[in-house]
This record gives sequence, structure tokens and C-alpha cells, in this order.
Amino acid sequence: MIAPVAVRDQGWAYGNSQSPLSSVPSDIVATESRPKLHYHKSGIASVTLTGVELVRKQLRLPPISQISRGQILSLVAIRPWELKVGVTRRRDISSLHETWPQEVGWTFQVLRYPGELPALPMHTGPVGLFNGDDSRWFVDLSWYIPEALLVVHSFSGAATTSHLEPSITVAALGWSPDRSTANEQGVLGLWSAGLRNPQVAHMNPDQLLTERQLEQRLTGPPLNVGSTDEHTDRLYGARGRPRRE
Repeated sequence: MIAPVAVRDQGWAYGNSQSPLSSVPSDIVATESRPKLHYHKSGIASVTLTGVELVRKQLRLPPISQISRGQILSLVAIRPWELKVGVTRRRDISSLHETWPQEVGWTFQVLRYPGELPALPMHTGPVGLFNGDDSRWFVDLSWYIPEALLVVHSFSGAATTSHLEPSITVAALGWSPDRSTANEQGVLGLWSAGLRNPQVAHMNPDQLLTERQLEQRLTGPPLNVGSTDEHTDRLYGARGRPRRE
């Protein structure tokens, strides 16, 4: 489940798309409430909000138990440093920073890993960091899907939009390199209503980790993050972003 943060002075919209990932969803529903995007382990993706009756929108995607290597979710934020966030918590994996670029995003991949995960110093509970890769982190799903990991990949956009207001798009999709098309089942998107063109991040085949690549990253050399600026520059290419006005 992804719960987007509030975007100032904006409502929300959601809808399905059966067209390529860059297209605007059809049959859009608008709401002043701030819903959540839910991807159930059965493969049913839906937009919901406890205590609020919303127009029903859902999409049938592959059950997580049937995915061996594929993307299931996307999150893209425009001008993220202006988004409203709460207090940073002790175990937060990432937090917003003023040096972040104009467009950042995260893709969510399900990957099977036979056997038990190696004992890692940066693995606390179900969440862990990779020793040699600070662009990814993982969530151990084996407590309800045997031998399954959720791998989260961070990236920066290349100014693909002229939209200058802060915004968020979250989307559920089913994609893997084993399918001939990237949008076989379609997309269910939820985005801040001020955004004219929802942004959906589709992973390239070489961005999807294989079992061997996962093992190399889990047992690789210790991660040296360095200073905040060095980490942000390496992770997002953030230097040179236009200064805040």
C-alpha cells in the first residue's frame, strides 16, 4: 500500500489506463479526500480510504505469489522538496532534502530469493539496505509470501514535464521482462489533481535485479554513503538543480 503525502491546495484524481504508460488514464474520478493505492497479494489493485465511500476503481494484476521478477508499483514526485512531510522517524529509509532534483521517483520490484537472506548489519526487521548499492533498499516479504523480496529502486527524472507545481503520482502495474508488452494488464493511477499528465515510471529490463545480482549486492563491500551532498549527487544527480525562489 502507498499513502501519498498531502500536496498543498490540491485534491486527488485516480483512474485506469489500458494504453501505453505515458498516456492519461480514462474515466477519471476526482475527490477532495486523499486516498491510498493498495496492491493486494492476490493481485487486485484498488484505490481506497478507510471511512470514506469512493467511486470504485480496481485493476486485476498478477498475484504476488506468481511474480518471480517484475515491477508492481511506481511513485513519482515533482518538486519533492516542497511536499508536506511529517517528522523524520528513527527508522526512516529516506527523507526529503532541499538538494533533491526537480523530479524523483521510486519503482517497486518483486524478486524471488530461494533460501534465507544472509545476516546483514544493515538488515533490521523486514527492511534492509544493500551493502554496495545506495540506490536500492528492500523489504522482506517472506513472512506472508515465501522467498519474496520487494526491492525499491530510487532514480531521478530528466525534466520530462513542464509542470512546475509540486505533485505526486502513484501507480499499480504489472510488468516483467517475460512479457512482450510493458502494459499487458494496464495501469491504475492515483495523482494530485493539479497534475495534467500523471507520471508513471516503467523499469528498464536492466534495472530489474536478477537473483545473482541480488546476492552480489547483499554480500558486496560495505556501503560508504559519504556526506549528504555526495550521497544525493550519486543517487539522484541532484547538483545543478534550480535554486528555490
